Amino acid sequence: MFLNKKISRFDNRTKSSSGFSLVEVIVGLAIFSTMVATLIGSYILYFQVSVNSPNNLSAMLLAHEGVEVVRVLRDQSWENISMLENNREYYLNFQNGVWSIQEEPVLVGDIFTRVLFIEDVYRDVDDNITLVGGSPDPDTLYLRVEVFWSGVFGDSTRDISAYITNIFKDEQ
Repeated sequence: MFLNKKISRFDNRTKSSSGFSLVEVIVGLAIFSTMVATLIGSYILYFQVSVNSPNNLSAMLLAHEGVEVVRVLRDQSWENISMLENNREYYLNFQNGVWSIQEEPVLVGDIFTRVLFIEDVYRDVDDNITLVGGSPDPDTLYLRVEVFWSGVFGDSTRDISAYITNIFKDEQ
């Protein structure tokens, strides 16, 4: 009889501790769901970055090229850029081996649009560039080049800016 009681107690303990309780299952599912959601989010971010990387690189190269082209046009004649209106969209066109600035949009590589903006530069009494006040510097312009495109994940833009100076002091 004593032996039977021990066995029955042992059987009850093993029956109650075998298997998972509902709380353990819910906690396990919550941890698993969090891990899966994190992995899916990471994969989506990786996919977006890998798809956009070639276009980001191309856009930055086109923006740098835009600055260099404006410098070449400046070297040919300061009037090529000094006569452009402030904050107006201009586009670079390469045709028959010659660069030109025009007002009509030009699609580069069937994807990108490169836009130039020119602004006057002002200097204070110490000849430092200033954003507020000062007098206009006829031999310096502020150039901003923006390259934008539409991709799988929406519109993207890259830009670069530089100061362009009349280093040859052409007559205006």
